[in-house]
Amino acid sequence: MPYCVRCGTQETAGQNFCPVCGAQSVRAPAPARPKGAVGDAKVLVGIDLVPPRQSRWSVLFRVVLLLPLIFVLAAILIAAFFVAVVAWFAALATKRVPEGMQRFLTRALRFHANVLAYQDLLIPRWPGITLNEKARDQVRIEVDRVELRRASVFFRLILALPGLIVAQAVSLGSYPLLLAMWIVGIVTGREPRALHQALALILRYTIRFEAYFFLLTPTQPFQGFLGDEDDIGTSAPLGSDVVPLPTRWSVVKAAKVFVVIALILSAPVYAFQRKADNVLLSPLKSALSRIVVEGSYRQISSAISSFDSSASMCQSSTSTHCMMLASQALYDALSQQTSLLSRDSFFPSDALGASIRYEAAINALGDEVLEVERSRSVQSQLNIVDGKFQSTVTDFNNDYAALKARIGG
Repeated sequence: MPYCVRCGTQETAGQNFCPVCGAQSVRAPAPARPKGAVGDAKVLVGIDLVPPRQSRWSVLFRVVLLLPLIFVLAAILIAAFFVAVVAWFAALATKRVPEGMQRFLTRALRFHANVLAYQDLLIPRWPGITLNEKARDQVRIEVDRVELRRASVFFRLILALPGLIVAQAVSLGSYPLLLAMWIVGIVTGREPRALHQALALILRYTIRFEAYFFLLTPTQPFQGFLGDEDDIGTSAPLGSDVVPLPTRWSVVKAAKVFVVIALILSAPVYAFQRKADNVLLSPLKSALSRIVVEGSYRQISSAISSFDSSASMCQSSTSTHCMMLASQALYDALSQQTSLLSRDSFFPSDALGASIRYEAAINALGDEVLEVERSRSVQSQLNIVDGKFQSTVTDFNNDYAALKARIGG
């Protein structure tokens, strides 16, 4: 069954023009790709380019409806990452991703595409939680399985950087477009065609980038970034029981403009996001970090006092063993607090420098304690405790005071 190459509307036999957008019908099939060919490979993404009717309630509560999908998607993407690591070694050895891994990564990509499409209001129905391809899938993915070049596989992280930058940019810049679509969807139950197609183009680019990153294709994702107006309209090579969707996209000019606008908006959206994070999260970060830092300081101060008491008692000893035991106890306390700070504290951005200096002061205390522990005479141990160690303790107290001032303590 033919579909319009511009808007994706289903056409009837003998029809020369699309009844929706007026585009001329094109019947020529896509040329078949030789099996096992090496070089550029296609990542076909099929989606309806006509904005579908949607329930206003579904649009209003789309974020809530997304939650179970997001949890499952996170688990799938974590698994896909580890599979991709193994596939990287396999592709270096054989120039191919093993068939089972290719199949799993393609299914993960398909599920991700359906979730993103549902998130971006491009499809009306909840896509379901499954990796299996279904006849009624609203987004379809087809990936050519071809040989890969070893050099391209080896340097894939570096080669993917330009694509990653563009993917992050259009993702950030699409937030205002998505907000506009959400508002219009609540009011009318259908999205504007240009916005729908613009977000579809961004979705397709994202999926093609992920296919490149996960070694499913040797082809960079940039081709067709603003549509496929020069390509022949076809559908993906799917089975007869599968609903075909347009995979060669001829989009309206306004959609291309909106994609460019998304790229331009990425910088101010990023700046706004950082500012909003500071305004909303900075008080919470200050409170959390204040609790952690004050607790760590109390524990370390108590451990230092115990160490000083032990050092006084060890003065009359003729063996270094007494001071070594005291040093080990203090070093364990310092190590515990350093680990706690690195794992559990969330410092505001303007306190990061002070937090780094505070942790460095704790590490300096640890170094002095190790030097005491490794000394070969009681006198040298006492000299370190009465000299450099006390100076380091003073620096530690000063760095704590500076950090406490930064986090509002």
